[in-house]
Amino acid sequence: MMGERAHIVIAGGGMIGGAAALVLGRAGCRVSLLEPAPQPGWPTDSPPAAYGTRVCAISLASVALLQQLEVWPRVVAQRVSPFRGMQIWSGDPGQALHFDSAELGQPELGFIVENDLLSAVLWEALGNLPEVTHLQTALCGMTKPRSPGSEIKVRCSDGVEISADLLIAADGARSLGRILGGFASHWRDFGQSALVARVETTEPHQETAYQRFLAGGPLAFLPLADGSSSIVWSQPRAEAEARMRLLEAAFRDELQAAFGNTLGAIGQVGPRSVFPLMRQHADRYEQPGVLLLGDAAHSVHPLAGQGVNLGFADIRALQSLIAEASGSWCRDSSLLRRFGRQRRAENSCMIAAMEGLKALFSRPDQPRSVLISKGLGLVDQIAPLKRFFISRAGGVI
Repeated sequence: MMGERAHIVIAGGGMIGGAAALVLGRAGCRVSLLEPAPQPGWPTDSPPAAYGTRVCAISLASVALLQQLEVWPRVVAQRVSPFRGMQIWSGDPGQALHFDSAELGQPELGFIVENDLLSAVLWEALGNLPEVTHLQTALCGMTKPRSPGSEIKVRCSDGVEISADLLIAADGARSLGRILGGFASHWRDFGQSALVARVETTEPHQETAYQRFLAGGPLAFLPLADGSSSIVWSQPRAEAEARMRLLEAAFRDELQAAFGNTLGAIGQVGPRSVFPLMRQHADRYEQPGVLLLGDAAHSVHPLAGQGVNLGFADIRALQSLIAEASGSWCRDSSLLRRFGRQRRAENSCMIAAMEGLKALFSRPDQPRSVLISKGLGLVDQIAPLKRFFISRAGGVI
């Protein structure tokens, strides 16, 4: 078994793992990034003709981080769609809640970006960073530190063993790093799946993100750069699987009935995919020698599009921790505990808010639906309350 040495091992090379590696490498840490998939590819001159089915809504706070990392201009040079408005309704579209970036004095509320594009741009930047080594392998085991501040031993699926000061688990909601680290985690199965696809409409999206709350779950239309939209339709799992099997024309009819004529007639529908919706939250984000980031620590319902932004907020907090550390921060258990307490408290508030919204909007009874619809229309007319919601949505406070 071969042995290597690194300051930090990161398990998982997605958007959060890639951004963390970039932050740490630029801070002078020697990083081994474990990602069994090949380095994501993306043409240097133009993006692929077909859009990826998975997109994310990047908040202004997350954009600021990506600009600091000097990768955001590369994203914009490929393809990205700003959203300058939001429209949210339940029953009556005439009583929708409208948000506009001008109300915040901002040119936009955020951006819609393909997951694959953002990962590829981060990896492109990592390719120019000698402090970061990509090992095309996966985490398969670890030996915890014998005493506080001592090394952790990380075992990889290809037989390599790495000694490190810290393992960062950024390997998703079903994180093996979290399991091997002995973290307790609380799960909630929403009994829903999200069906995603790219769709064309006869009316322009006007750089607006639309979300309608239905009895089975929210349906979002997110604006793409070519004028089409990416849909995220949360619905009971059996219904999602049934809609995956529909022919395009039948699926289009059901989508039209669910969304209405807000963007006119729905035209061509691209490939569909579906993924289960669950909430996962670790009891703590740090153990001796192990730190959780992103979905490995917390995963939320996509109804507010905050999942990846919470992960980027973890990384901003990690930057602050590094900046104030006087020595080897990754062996400083008190600093890591403070990081974990701070981020868990903030993420717990967001998770509670998201589940409260989901519970509020998912009741199918008619009186509640009418009350919710009127409530959204009322909030739309109360400027201070509306500004609070729009600020949180844009991630500017």
